[in-house]
This record gives sequence, C-alpha cells and structure tokens, in this order.
Amino acid sequence: MSDAELNITFDLIEQARLQPEQVALVLPERDISYRELDRLAWRSAQYLQDQGVRAGDVVALSFENELLMTIALLGIARLGATIFPIPRLAGQAQALAWMIDAKASWFLTDTVAPLDSPVKTISINPGSFANAARPVTLKLIREDAAYPLMILIGSGTTGKRKLIAISHALFRRRMRIWETTMLTNSSDRSLSMTHMEYGSVALGLFSIISEGASMVLFKRGEGNFLEVCADKKVSRLGGSVFHFEFLLKTLETKSVPAGLTLNQVMLAFSTVTSKLRERLREKLGDIIYVSYGTNESWLVSVATPATVFNITGTVGKPVPGIELEIVDLNGKPVARNIAGHIRIRSPGLIGGYLGDQEASESVFRESWFYPGDMGRIDESGELIFCGRSDDTIIKNGINIYPAEIENCLFNYPGVKDVFATSLPHPVHQDIPICVVACFPGVTVWPEALEEYARDNLGSGRPDRIFVVDSIPRHETGKILKPELFEKLEKLQKLHD
Repeated sequence: MSDAELNITFDLIEQARLQPEQVALVLPERDISYRELDRLAWRSAQYLQDQGVRAGDVVALSFENELLMTIALLGIARLGATIFPIPRLAGQAQALAWMIDAKASWFLTDTVAPLDSPVKTISINPGSFANAARPVTLKLIREDAAYPLMILIGSGTTGKRKLIAISHALFRRRMRIWETTMLTNSSDRSLSMTHMEYGSVALGLFSIISEGASMVLFKRGEGNFLEVCADKKVSRLGGSVFHFEFLLKTLETKSVPAGLTLNQVMLAFSTVTSKLRERLREKLGDIIYVSYGTNESWLVSVATPATVFNITGTVGKPVPGIELEIVDLNGKPVARNIAGHIRIRSPGLIGGYLGDQEASESVFRESWFYPGDMGRIDESGELIFCGRSDDTIIKNGINIYPAEIENCLFNYPGVKDVFATSLPHPVHQDIPICVVACFPGVTVWPEALEEYARDNLGSGRPDRIFVVDSIPRHETGKILKPELFEKLEKLQKLHD
C-alpha cells in the first residue's frame, strides 16, 4: 500500500515517533506534545468504537470546545469513519436535514441536546476520551482509508446545498500543493480565527500535523487575536475578511502588542479590497497574503506581498500544479484582461458531488471544474477576481461586475464596507445598486458616492447607492442577504 492510500492519522503516529516532545497543540494553559496527542487520538478511537462507531460510518459533529473537537476528529479518522462538521449556527432542523442528506449515523457534540431522529447522539465531555473502556490496540486503525476522510457542505454555483467528499488520498494531494506553495515547516505555529467547526479549518488540522508543526487553540471571546499571537509566538495567522475587520477594530483603541512573531497573514473566503489590504499592511507589515480556492478544488492561487498591494483585485497567480483558464460562455479561452468564467484543473479536485449527478454534470466537464466565478488574467499572469457569475449584472445587454463596483467605492475616504448587487427591471433587465457602510463618526452622502462612481466607472456605475450603518455578514465574510434586503426595503420606502 502506498503512502498516498494510508489513513491520514498515520502521519500523527509518525510524528509521535519522530518528534514525540514537539508541541502539536498550543492551549491557553498548557501545550500538548505529539506523543500525548497521539495517545488522545487512540483513546478517542477506542471510546467511539465502544459507542458503536465503525469504519464507513458518517459521523456528524458540532462542538464549542475546539480541543474536544480536535480529539474527536482524530478518533473518527483513525477508525476509518467519515467526519461531517456542522457549524453551531445551523438550526436544529437545518442540521438534521444536512445529516440525513449525508447519511450520518452518529452525531457528536458537547453542547447540543440529543436529537429526536434516527441519528444517534453521543454527548462528549472532557472526561469522555480519558475513560475509554479498554486499553487501546493498533487493530483499531483502518489502514487502507477506504472511506472518505470528510464531507464538506458547499453551495455550488446555484445556492443549493452540495455535499463534497474528500478522501484521504485526495487530501494528501491537496497538502502537497499547500506545502509546495507556502513553504511551510515544523517550526510554524498556526492560528485560525475561524472556528474548527468549518470543514476547511478542520482539514487544516491534518495538514499541520503532517507538517509536524503546531496549531494554536484559544478561548474565543477572551482577549484579542493579536494578543494571543504575541503570547503564543504564532507565525501564521488565517481568517476571513470578517475576522480581520474585527481585528482592526480592536486596534482603534489598542496598539499592536509587542513581541509579534507573525510572518504570514492569510485572508481567504471572500473578496479582499485594496483598502483592507493597505490597512493590514499599515498595522502588520508586508506579510499579507490573499488566497483564492474552492471546497471542490482547494487552493488555486495566492497573491503574495510582492503583488497583493500593487494590483487591484488580484488573488495571485495559479499555484504550481494548477491549470486555470478564463473562458467565454462556449468554453473558449479569452484574451488577457478580458473578463470571463474561471475554470480549473487540479490534482486536488473532486470528481463530483455526493448523490447529485445533475449538479455534478453542470460544473464538472471534460476534466475541468467551473466554480461559477468570474475573473480575468492580467498581462503579468495575475488572476483578478470579478465576483460570482450568478451575481453578474446585465444592464441593457452589458455585463457589469459587482466586484469592480465594490473595489471602486472601497477607495472612497471613510468607506468601511461595500456590497453591490442588482434589482430586476422590466426594460433594462438589471439595475445595479450598491450598499455602503462607513467608519464610525464618518458621514458620506449617497450623492457624493454616486458622483465618484460616475467619474471612475462610467456606464458600469450603480444606479443607486444606499448608505447604512453596517452590512450584516456571516463569520466567513458572506453577506447575510435576508437581513440586508430587509434594510434595503426600509430605505427604499423612505427614499420613495
């Protein structure tokens, strides 16, 4: 059996053998070595097997305590079962629907009451894994990794829920792409501002273990991210626009803590404006990276400090091993600097969605994946992200890209957040509109913004601009559209 086919937790076993005292997890009160983490993983696997979990079972989980979640993740994977993370923000009915779709047999949690459903709940507490009923045995581990490592929830290109299965072998290929691109090493200490209940962060745990590096866990809501980074000597900090805006807000009343050892700050999940990049640069230095990727393909491109500040909208050049093209509606590649549909080939690409052949056939075609994103390639080969194709505004037959409106208005003094979208119109098809939020204490009039947009965007400008106190966003940076459109409806009534 090749290494690529092995259960991913063999990497933890190997790290525990090679560097048993190396720090694997950095906790607020103490560190956990690779030796100890491996023992906890064995105890977790034993405990879960004693509860009835078997190889091939899909195990949903939702945790507040990230240490317990880490140990549960490792135990599930070691047994050869499949991890299915569910964010705590999901309502009970929604979470149950997801579990049924994924054919989950078990639900592990430290916070949620047992579900009234066929999915069996296992309540986990700090003593659960310490009290495995029997001594652990090497026979517990499923070596051949025949079943998926994890199932992620994605929205695909239609907004309809999609299930994305990541095998152990596929994830190993994804790790190689990341390690080759980011030049990681075992001395790194990584902290994610996004909770591990999101699948991409949970997968990051396995990547860090394979590198032999350290992951920093902290009590959320206590202190701020940079104070934790300084105290725990974090070298890599990751998160969404939402988290970095929060981080910058804390720096309005506090200074950057002394002793920071950061050498990489990675923004992902959503559009990152030029203004945000510059604000982070001013506080943290030339260590800002912006990545583009999808759950279906993993990492696609990375903008490095060499270009991230100088090219508006860049998400970098495709990373080694990735093929990326910009094509028209007929799948024909377009010229440089022409916006079109992004398509991707990658060693980390899945073959299709679980149980949804129709959706798979619509976006996986002739070995290419069409993520539903728009972009263009500039003269230097940088990918300029132009937004979602289903967000493209068509006014009088002309394509208008929301990302270009947002990038423009973010440059207006005092503007903190921007969201561009459209309203249907019987004659023009779409009417571009824009919602703007300003920094506290700043007043910007819609008329001034409209004049600025007219001067800078011409026919691609929004027809109407609304100024609001804030734009509601999810933790990953995505717009909470129902709440936003409720605000817009009230503003339109006042305007009319």
